Amino acid sequence: AGAALNVMEAVAPNLHEQISPVVNLMSQAGILEQARALEGGGDGPEDDMEEDEDEEPEAVEIEPCDLDLEQAVNRQEWIEVMLALGLDRAEARDMYEEVVEEVTAEGGSTEEGVPLRELLEELKIAAEDRESMEQVKQALLAAREKLAQAGEEEPPAEEAVDLAGLDPAVDKIVRELDLEQRPAEDAWAVVQEE
Repeated sequence: AGAALNVMEAVAPNLHEQISPVVNLMSQAGILEQARALEGGGDGPEDDMEEDEDEEPEAVEIEPCDLDLEQAVNRQEWIEVMLALGLDRAEARDMYEEVVEEVTAEGGSTEEGVPLRELLEELKIAAEDRESMEQVKQALLAAREKLAQAGEEEPPAEEAVDLAGLDPAVDKIVRELDLEQRPAEDAWAVVQEE
């Protein structure tokens, strides 16, 4: 082994310097211990696993999110939450209405809103999903703050402008302007003519 080492040093004089960081990383990752265990050294992770078989695995405790799942959420709050989470206004409104129907069918009151728990079930968000629960919590706080700053409740979703519904209307106006070879400034006049 000594002769082989001398030959390696003659071929690559700084080989030790190049290999040393790799050996250190392997040692930190436990790879060297695994290799020694395979050779029969008996100090590998497999031996540790055999010793630990009698021990109970440690339970990972999940900190609960301090979000009250029974709090009532009204439609406008829910729409704002869903907009903050990237859901469409119409989808949020439809989801809320479905939950209202379910709660009412079960004999619950929806006068002040529906329980947040019901809305989260509709989204299939489990109470154990801390990350999602925290996002909903932050979005709900922001929605309530936004609505409070507005001083009055925003118009219900039915009265809100549906941007997806504007596309066909704008398209129709542009086509009419094009067919009649009118300037864009006449767009309002085209709307009034219809």
